Amino acid sequence: MKRKLIILFFLITILNLNATQITLWHAWAGEEKIIMLGLIAKYEQLTGEKVKVKKIPFHALSARYIAYTKQGKGPDVIIGPSDWIGNFLINDLIEPIDKYIKEEEKEDFIKMVLNSCKYKDTLYGLPESYKLNALIYNKKIVPKPPVTTNEMIKIGRDILEKDNGIYPLMYKYKSFYYHSCWIGGYGGKIIDENDNTTFNLEPTKKSIEFVKKIMTGENEILADETDEEMIMSMFLAGKVGMMINGSWILGDLMKSDINFGIARIPLLNDTGKWASPLLGAEIVMMSSKTKNKKGAINLIKYLTSEDSQFETVKIGHIPSRKSLYEYKEIKNKKIFKHIKKFMNQAKVATPMPTASELGIGIWSNGSGILHKIFSLNEKIDKVLENVQNIAEKDIEKFRKKNSEE
Repeated sequence: MKRKLIILFFLITILNLNATQITLWHAWAGEEKIIMLGLIAKYEQLTGEKVKVKKIPFHALSARYIAYTKQGKGPDVIIGPSDWIGNFLINDLIEPIDKYIKEEEKEDFIKMVLNSCKYKDTLYGLPESYKLNALIYNKKIVPKPPVTTNEMIKIGRDILEKDNGIYPLMYKYKSFYYHSCWIGGYGGKIIDENDNTTFNLEPTKKSIEFVKKIMTGENEILADETDEEMIMSMFLAGKVGMMINGSWILGDLMKSDINFGIARIPLLNDTGKWASPLLGAEIVMMSSKTKNKKGAINLIKYLTSEDSQFETVKIGHIPSRKSLYEYKEIKNKKIFKHIKKFMNQAKVATPMPTASELGIGIWSNGSGILHKIFSLNEKIDKVLENVQNIAEKDIEKFRKKNSEE
């Protein structure tokens, strides 16, 4: 009944608009794309609005949006990760939406997830779902997941001693995004409250020392890095005991024959703190260049509504609305027990920053640090200090240019 009332609400509030065309860009593929097209078809039928949907590969979506929107040729609405907010704000390419969203409309969203759609307390979109990493394990190889890093190392060493070609642990350890969970576990952040870099602080150093510890010697459990597709392929082939990976692969895991489990990334024995992966939203944003703001905001509300999330949860999206977790139809689905595990990981997650400085000084420099230390074996202290200086200069240059415009 509640879902029917929501549909009726949209009929009442949207049908008074003249039939126009809204353009939507996204990077959803496979089952996600099928769900998206179904939602849009339903929206068009309900409202009389026409929505031109364009699917762009994820690696190209952000840059293409910036380039086309600057020329006035971009979409009215874009879906992407919440850490794109800062990059889009550099060029003033997304619209603040606080004035379009009533306070009571925000209440059903999980607070941390909604906050990940803000920059400096201004709301720039609504969350369709949220994403984060967790520990995913093959129950045939690892019947019980580790709670602590010491347990993880012991389990991994036991796997290696059997010498049966199984890799104990795999993840993209030279990606600063994946590495950030260990920084959180040592009490740090990838960017501070004033949007400054933290490369030369103790938590970053300690987190790198921990990863080096599990790469070599008597504690070695971490396999050489490869790309995400290969890691997933090897896990599905039963060749990996544990991997750190994201909620976005849940749909593919569900289709496999692997008896898998999901747990928190372990608590660090060094600190007594849980590893803390970044939690970001899949956010639906309005272009600042749109000529149909009413149409755009209504589409944003629809794509993040209970009805829409009821459909996307079926393929593994983790709902951003609290009410979805009370649906009997969802609770009875097999996928729900795995979604609950990601929810448990979210309790100790770190909200994804949205500052422009993230793209200017953090991501590329952070992954560069890990490459220098893990692949080229350069000294930790020297690398961190050098890259801190580089990042500070990059950010200072950006801020100076931004203040002059």
